[in-house]
Amino acid sequence: MSDRWHELREFVSRWYRDPLQPSDVLARRFAKLGPPALVEWFELVGERPQETFLSFPDPEVFSTWPQVPKATRATLASADSERGVLPLVVCGGHGGWGVDVSDPLPDPPVTLLELEGETSEPFEGSLSSLLTAAVIVGTVCNESPLGPLAEGVRCLDPDQVGSELSAYLCGGDFEAGFWTFDGGELRQDAAGEVLVFDSGEQSVLVHGDSAWERIAALLPPEPSAPPLPRGDAERGAELLERLEAACEKLLRFERAFLDDFRRQVRSGSPPASLLTKAAEILAKRE
Repeated sequence: MSDRWHELREFVSRWYRDPLQPSDVLARRFAKLGPPALVEWFELVGERPQETFLSFPDPEVFSTWPQVPKATRATLASADSERGVLPLVVCGGHGGWGVDVSDPLPDPPVTLLELEGETSEPFEGSLSSLLTAAVIVGTVCNESPLGPLAEGVRCLDPDQVGSELSAYLCGGDFEAGFWTFDGGELRQDAAGEVLVFDSGEQSVLVHGDSAWERIAALLPPEPSAPPLPRGDAERGAELLERLEAACEKLLRFERAFLDDFRRQVRSGSPPASLLTKAAEILAKRE
């Protein structure tokens, strides 16, 4: 496997529960797909969840993109390519980043495809750079594009970031310009324990208890609420075990619920309302 994926593999090994493991089966299936970097990508991630990325194509049909109306699909092909542009990464809900599969370069540039069929300037980087950036930014934005995150990793959505924390995230402790992608900038602290994607709003990814303590101290106080009725601790432990076993089947908001439910169960007295919600999710996913 090429060194071009070193940063991606390091990121996944630190922030995800399961490291990347190349698949020989997928390597054979996509061996004739196009540029080596594209083949390696499918070899690395083809058996993992894909929430940030478009569905994998039929290796024999390179220009098929179901989200694009048939009338405009032909306009997505580049002028010098008979096989067209293969879209890979969802971009803001309006299009996708794609690559010309007939490009002779081993790690070619990519192009932004709009739903209207227009193409913009290429991404400032290669295909492997785009896919690495999409994984990192998607993870920071709480999409978990490659599966369950590692134990001790926590996410904060923009609506959880108050003015005090926002000022800290923009301060000198963070390296600016670590990545720029899709209209935003990714920054990290010196220890690599806190990642921030800032697109006017700030999404935050935190690794480890000590880093979380620093971030949590800057969170706005939660409004007080009347105590909820408490449920059965043993029942909570049973439901938590079943939810964790079904984790890969959970939707993004359900995984967020699982993180909160885990904390409540470990506190020893989960609210009855959360027990009910956990049972409802399991009824759909088991």
